[in-house]
Amino acid sequence: MKRFFLIYGMAILMSTGQMKAQDITVASEADSITEVSMPDTAAYHRKPQASAMDFQDKYDNNRFRRGRQFLHNDTVWKDYAMGTRVHLQRLTEDDTLVTTRKNDIKPILESLAINFGVWGYDHFFKDADWADVNAHTIHHNLRCKWILDHDSYSGNQFSHPYHGSIFYNAARYHGHNYYTSALYPLIGSCVWEYFCETNEPSYNDFLSTGIGGSAIGEMTHRVSDLVFDNSKTGVRRIFREIVGSFINPSRGFHRLFSGEMWRVSPSRGKRVTPEPFSLDVGIGNRYMREMRRQKRQKNVAYIDFTMNYGEHFDGKDHHQPFDFFRLYAQLNLSNEDPTFSDIDIRGRIATKQFQASKDWRFDLGLYQVFKYVDNYGENGKSKKQMNAGDFAFVNEACSFAGGLYMEKVHRGVSFSNDFMLDAIAFGGNTADYFSKRTYNYASGFSLRNEIRFCVNNRMVIGDDFYFVRMYMFKGNEPMKPDTPVEYSKWAWGDKGNCSIFQNRAYLQFFLKHNLKLNAEHKLFYRRSNYASFDNVHAKSFELRLGIIYAI
Repeated sequence: MKRFFLIYGMAILMSTGQMKAQDITVASEADSITEVSMPDTAAYHRKPQASAMDFQDKYDNNRFRRGRQFLHNDTVWKDYAMGTRVHLQRLTEDDTLVTTRKNDIKPILESLAINFGVWGYDHFFKDADWADVNAHTIHHNLRCKWILDHDSYSGNQFSHPYHGSIFYNAARYHGHNYYTSALYPLIGSCVWEYFCETNEPSYNDFLSTGIGGSAIGEMTHRVSDLVFDNSKTGVRRIFREIVGSFINPSRGFHRLFSGEMWRVSPSRGKRVTPEPFSLDVGIGNRYMREMRRQKRQKNVAYIDFTMNYGEHFDGKDHHQPFDFFRLYAQLNLSNEDPTFSDIDIRGRIATKQFQASKDWRFDLGLYQVFKYVDNYGENGKSKKQMNAGDFAFVNEACSFAGGLYMEKVHRGVSFSNDFMLDAIAFGGNTADYFSKRTYNYASGFSLRNEIRFCVNNRMVIGDDFYFVRMYMFKGNEPMKPDTPVEYSKWAWGDKGNCSIFQNRAYLQFFLKHNLKLNAEHKLFYRRSNYASFDNVHAKSFELRLGIIYAI
């Protein structure tokens, strides 16, 4: 039932595609709230008095914006390069944005409250042993060395970054920008490690919560701003408040306690300069099969969400972190598999855009990356006991990348190539021998390159290649009588290195202007070279068939 509501809540995101431009006036807010005018860099979002054709002509005159065709009205266009519908989120001349005065203390106090609330739930309702803290455990944690813990893969690599995103959004709500807000997940993580659990403080929790939390936090900060709308009433308003609070709990709590959750005003209450966005929702079936060893196979129904926020080529003189990002989230509709099996966030921090000729455009950018792939559990067995084996299993919780995106649109045919080189400060992959965890901690780098053709708005052909090389610097060795048990606290896993190749080829046919048939073939190969154990080769493939609806 919990998983049903989780998937249902994310599906409500489709309602954001129904949003239309509203006339916004300055609304009275709390004393700590001020209104600021729309920056000039977003001037192309305005001019409501112009016709759709006039607006399209003005928009296409920008040398960076080609291959766009408006549909139905002047707030939705067809993006030939991506093969999807894009919502403009245009505002009027009188539009204003709500901002909060910067406050350094309130986010810290809220982070303490968040930690206390989570600890209280685990201690009083779940009776968790690790939450039984006292003066002795706190004194021990303050004096001991930091370790690498052995918690579950999903807990360390997904739950902790999500926890950090709440700290991040507390700072964002109180007027901090991307860079200063990123400090608060680190502060919140330190408090948790020292005072909120009996386990020794761990490096991995600190890094995944602090750095991974900022990536998820900025993404949820912007997506929730699309959902919340103070001008709505009735059932639509209730849905938006529930979904927005699920995406961004910190802002949801502020809206609840300030009364903004039920306050109706002409202003939609936007806190971020609106950017164009597209949202594709897919549903279908995944067939996965191992090609070595046990040759396990399984069928899993799925639902996935692909979102492009902002534009590669927007023609603006000034950019903000994550004013363009790509989000992919895949959920399994099965009790035998993890709910979230694939999450990929690529948020642009800085960019240099240029045009080489009339049709070729380039975007050279710096990105923050969060990647989480989990194909645990099978045939009803415990996810904690079942090894991922030959199936895909990789994490980039702390990763930054340089990328080059190029695009050409000519006579109804578009070509794009998206290349990215990632530096992985801390991540994870499959452990074959380490008895304490089913995964290794690792650092390294990754390469990804996606080639995409969209032909006459009828067919999309693409290939997405991903390679990652990870190193486990300090690891497990064959157990000896004199090996101390404490050694495992500082072990990365199975000492060695791991290379992973993944290639996804896909073909999409347009059934209608916003409905596509999707077919994919994904090949996964892993080679793990260990210092003290036999090397391991893992190979599997996945076939996928489904439909995609463009909101």
